[in-house]
Order: sequence, then structure tokens, then C-alpha cells
Amino acid sequence: MKEYLFGQGYLSDVTTNLHRHIAKEISEMSEEKINSLSDKIELKKYIERYTLKPPSLDIENIRYDSREVKKTPNELYRGYGERTEINVIEISIYIPFKGDPQLFNYRGHSWVMSMPEKIIDTNNLVLKYIMLPEQVVNIEGIYKRDLGYIEQNLESVQNDSANFNAGLEKLVCNSVKERASRIQKTKATLENLGLPKRKKEIEDNQVLRDVPRKRSRKSDKTVSLKDVFLCHAGEDKDDYVRPFAVQLGQNNISYWLDEAELAWGDDLIHEINNGLAKSKYVIVFLSENFIGKGWPESEMNSALSIENTKKQIIVLPLFLCDPELVLVDYPLLRKKKYITWDLGISEIIKKLIARLNKLN
Repeated sequence: MKEYLFGQGYLSDVTTNLHRHIAKEISEMSEEKINSLSDKIELKKYIERYTLKPPSLDIENIRYDSREVKKTPNELYRGYGERTEINVIEISIYIPFKGDPQLFNYRGHSWVMSMPEKIIDTNNLVLKYIMLPEQVVNIEGIYKRDLGYIEQNLESVQNDSANFNAGLEKLVCNSVKERASRIQKTKATLENLGLPKRKKEIEDNQVLRDVPRKRSRKSDKTVSLKDVFLCHAGEDKDDYVRPFAVQLGQNNISYWLDEAELAWGDDLIHEINNGLAKSKYVIVFLSENFIGKGWPESEMNSALSIENTKKQIIVLPLFLCDPELVLVDYPLLRKKKYITWDLGISEIIKKLIARLNKLN
């Protein structure tokens, strides 16, 4: 199905949802994370992550390409029954731009209808026209008309983005201040109980004992093919990944998990790349903790690249929270069928076994 420029709704709806997402994310942050945002550099990084970067067109460097192709009148004009192929000219106008291409999807508070199809080629917006040879003389007027409409819509998107960005720092700082205040009030209340805090021993965690540890480094030649690679953020390891790994082992499903595979002194990049290459599937544990984490994001992107190269399914998204809270940062995952953690580990394992059996 064709997508058209600025055709997926209003940017104001996106910014409203983003506003709620940021406030919710900060309201659930740990004390350690809140304290880290007291550092101006870390705070700036966090704000930058959510700053909208609307596209700006480089009008001075517009280029075109053309070619002669054969089309039937039925392909050119809907409802036209003639099937004899005729020669037509396909003209592509390449408009360089800088900024977030996702913002070509949304319209601002004021907008112009009759938008052309959205075609993005790297950092170029492409306007594509198919014309009869005798119609080519009209191309300049047609593309300049469309370009004018696009510039009008982009101006509105840029204004709405600027308004959101202007209030972003205040939103973040107020939310951080409010969360820090709640944390301190909770701590004070608990301290007033007059009771010592229980120390949690690592031996109390049965899951930790159940996860096998690597005892010796294996060479590439001796590393066997794993069923799954477990890609995750460190914050999700205790509550989700380790319990899941235990169930995998109990179902005789082999897996690659960093703490079980990496030994002291290992070359991390080499070993992780090796683990990805030697795994049938990559389960990505997606949560708000995952967003912006360098290592897990790199693992996921590498797996998606392998998937694209091999033309086969490799990445299996598993959401630990509301998917919409994460998909706003990883829109490419919207095209994939995913499952959520609330389905239950046993059901997730059943689906994984079915997937592995299909592969075999």
C-alpha cells in the first residue's frame, strides 16, 4: 500500500503521546537514574534523545533522473482496460534533506492536501512522475507545485516541532524534580520506621544459581550453533532474562547469554558478533530500559542486518511493557509480529519451540 507525505495523522497527537511517555518514564526511574540526571551533560543527552528534528530541504541541490519504461494504460489510468504496453517516461526528482525522515509522516496544525507519494532514498525525498513523452514539457510546473505544497507542510511541522522542543527542557526538569522529591519522601517515611534494612544475599536468588556460568573460553571452531541469542538491557536481566533462560534450559533450548558465555578478558565485540552469527534466532527483550542502550541496540541492529541479508526471520521481538512505549523509538519493528511478556513464559516457550520446529 502506498504511503503519502504527511498522511499518518497530526504531529500534535504524536507530541501529546510523547509528552505523556516522558513524564511516565521519569516517574518510574530509579533513584540512581534520577541522580545521574543531576549531571548537566547527562540531562542534556536525555533531552536530546526526545528533541524533534524536522526535515529541512536542500533546494539548491535538487537533482533529477529519468528513464523510458513500458507501462499499460491500465497501470497509468485506473479503470482503463487497454493492456497493450506503451512507452512512457519515468522522472524522479531527488530533493536532499537533513533531519528525521519519520516527521514526513505527520502534518502540522495547518496543512495542504494532495500530497505526493512518500519515497525516501537515503537522505533524499524522491518525487516520482510517470508521463507520456508529450507530457514531459509540463514536468517543471508539476514538480514545483508539489514542492511548494511540501514546503508549506514542512513549515507547519517545523513550527510545531519548535514549540514542543521549547517546552521539553522544562518538562524534563520538572518531572525529574518531582520524582526526586517522591523518592526522598518515601525514604524518609521508611527510615522513620526505626527498623534495619534487610540485606539481600545473592544466595537467596535461586535463579542466579540455575544460570550456567562459562568455565573456559571456547575457540570459534568449537562453539556450537545456539537456538537463540538473548538480547536485553542489563536492568531487565534479574526479573525477565534469567528466569526465561532457566526455562529455556529446562526445555532443552540452547541459548547465548552474555554472563554465561563471556569470560574475564574476552574481546566483547568479537564474542558478541560470534554469538549472533551462531544463533538461529535473536530474542530482543524490549522495554523502556532498552531504549538508548548502546550494546543491546547494536546487537538488535546487527541481527536486523543479518536478517535483511539472509532474507529470513531472525529477530523475535518480545515486549516487556506496552509496545507503543518502545515502538516510538524503533518504528522499523512495527512491521514484525511480536509477542508480549504478559503472555506468560510457558506460552512464549511454546511459540519459540514451534518457530524452531518450523526452521528444522
